[in-house]
Amino acid sequence: MEQDSNKAAESICLFGKLLYEKGLIAGNQGNLSLRLPNGDIMITPSGRHKALLEPQDIITIAPTGKTLAGTGKPSTDTPFHLGIYSQRPDVMAVCHAHPISTVISLSGGIEDLSSVLGRPALSPVPVLDNSGIEPEKFVKEVQDVISENDLFILYDHGVFACGNNLEDCLIKIENLEHDCIKWLTAFEIVGPEIYDGEEDEEFN
Repeated sequence: MEQDSNKAAESICLFGKLLYEKGLIAGNQGNLSLRLPNGDIMITPSGRHKALLEPQDIITIAPTGKTLAGTGKPSTDTPFHLGIYSQRPDVMAVCHAHPISTVISLSGGIEDLSSVLGRPALSPVPVLDNSGIEPEKFVKEVQDVISENDLFILYDHGVFACGNNLEDCLIKIENLEHDCIKWLTAFEIVGPEIYDGEEDEEFN
């Protein structure tokens, strides 16, 4: 089990650095976690720069949220991670990032990216707003949407992705961000009429 936890901690540090280098988070933003074979969860500490984390910085928690190993405080988004793992036994990794184009596009009410992509898009992606909602109730909302989706947007904030591993999560976040960059570029060139859903050959 120690070998599993060591590999998980190294993976979390690697992908935390990748998120930062790819501009998907800034400094201490975002959080990542992995579920171990025994059901325990390894997660990033709160308030730390994700590109500077070392394996010994990663915290191990039980499915109940109790800290089992590590110093410091687990991510403030730990309840979301635990809620996702509880709802989705198939999920082994969760990643939260702040991709700018994704947040701007989907928080702005964009429902369909397909008209500029020329193929089915990852959108629609559920957008949740936790303003004024009790944490326990919001975790239930997260569980409801994640039961049928691997991605959801936290309104005007960031994106959560879940998958088989952190590479899987990163791919989903990057693909969505790329689609949203393309949408915003098309919107800037074509203008608001793109909302009409009329396809433009230039972008197909």
